[in-house]
Amino acid sequence: MSNTGLKEILIVSITPYFMEKTNFWFTENLAHIKKSQKTQAFWQDNTLFLEAGQKRTSTPPAGAGHTVNRQGKNILLRAEKPALPIKISEILKKIDEMGYEKVFKVTEPGEFSQIGGIIEIFPINSFFAMRLDFLGNTIETIEKLPIEIENEETAKNVLKKKLLKNAIETELKRGGQTYFLHNRVETINAFKLFIEELKTNAKIGILHAKLPDKEIIKTLNDFQTNKINLLLATTIIENGLDISNANTLIVDNATRLGLAQAYQLRGRIGRSNAQANAYFLYPKNTLKGLAKQRLTALKQAEELGSGYKIAQADLEIRGAGNILGREQSGSVNRIGLNLYCQMLSEAVEKLKNSSI
Repeated sequence: MSNTGLKEILIVSITPYFMEKTNFWFTENLAHIKKSQKTQAFWQDNTLFLEAGQKRTSTPPAGAGHTVNRQGKNILLRAEKPALPIKISEILKKIDEMGYEKVFKVTEPGEFSQIGGIIEIFPINSFFAMRLDFLGNTIETIEKLPIEIENEETAKNVLKKKLLKNAIETELKRGGQTYFLHNRVETINAFKLFIEELKTNAKIGILHAKLPDKEIIKTLNDFQTNKINLLLATTIIENGLDISNANTLIVDNATRLGLAQAYQLRGRIGRSNAQANAYFLYPKNTLKGLAKQRLTALKQAEELGSGYKIAQADLEIRGAGNILGREQSGSVNRIGLNLYCQMLSEAVEKLKNSSI
């Protein structure tokens, strides 16, 4: 084997979980990943180990070396011992399902290409691209290619675009629709140009509260009738929308959202029997303090009917306050307790005296 030859490689899916990790993390945790991949569905679906000379077992043990169907997808599981050949078509299908983009020539992370019995791929967990040479359906050699990244942070930015592109295209392929939340009216038109540069062929509509009423109604009607399949909007979509065909939500800079607000937004999707996906994005080095606590609580409340759990977490994060003390929240703190009580009393009296 040459000095560029590799005995084995790990390929991971283009998902937010893996994109948060550094390449060093994958090297450091390789043994744990291998162990988890044999028994846990997440690792089986989102990782692929390939070895030089690898073949598939003729009588594979449960959970290894064969293709299984999970949520409508055929998943190629890792082989244990040589025997039957691995089909190159299965590997290509698996790589495609993991979010990699097929190109003519590989130049950056997240891409792969195939010419005959040669697959070139640039795993997102690697600093360099690789070439797999097949002899029939057997991996004969795995070689390192002279295509490398010098700045891992730059590569991550490229991958974020691929993640968004893949999320939108996956929804479009099944005939679904996507909410894309960008909660800045002054920059929302410029953000539309960014989405168009992803080249997903999505039909994009813009929705925010400063639009004329007629335009708001028309945009909503177009989204409901699927004339628009990507709605770029502010938090105006937080309430009142019930569109069962919209099952992907992407939130730009989720650190600006409150916990209850984020939970309410996530409730816009998952209103049918289709698998729903929510992506809460945040800029580098901003996920800390209260923002991190809010998104952690949101992730932990994934089951149906988690509203009470969210309310508890929100109370713990923000604090309950003290109506008789200095720890106040909202209007009471701004205008003072005495004036607040006076205004509240006047409002109650007006309601009592109003005609029904």
